[in-house]
Amino acid sequence: MKKSWIAFLLPKDEYKETRILYFIAESFFLLIGIVLLIIFSNRFSKVLDEEISLVLLAVLISLIGYVLIRYIFSGIEYANVFEEVDYRRELKKMFLSGFRFAIIFAFISSVLKLLEIINFDWTDIFGITFITFILVIIMNYISLRSSFKKNIKS
Repeated sequence: MKKSWIAFLLPKDEYKETRILYFIAESFFLLIGIVLLIIFSNRFSKVLDEEISLVLLAVLISLIGYVLIRYIFSGIEYANVFEEVDYRRELKKMFLSGFRFAIIFAFISSVLKLLEIINFDWTDIFGITFITFILVIIMNYISLRSSFKKNIKS
């Protein structure tokens, strides 16, 4: 995989690299199916002419979301979690890193608000920060739990 342009984006662990490549390949075929569906539906009904940018954005988000969801549920993120002690330690680290992420997210959003780059209310900024924090914690928890279950079975 060293000769590919995507190699710098992939992890050094061979197992993780292979799994992520499978996810990317699956998402590519999903993209082909979605694009074909859009082409055929647009051919018979002109519903999507003005909203094509929103449709393409939805396709992009679904591809990224697919790979992310597959990665989260695959159980490959926490390969070294075999015992309950390790699980608890990773759980604490997960909450701390999620909290750090929320602080950085809130800080950057506040700076953008003060520089008048974004026009959100303060309650919106902190609400989005809180929702993002919760989503990051949920995603990491699901990944940790999947990894722990997978590692116990093997």
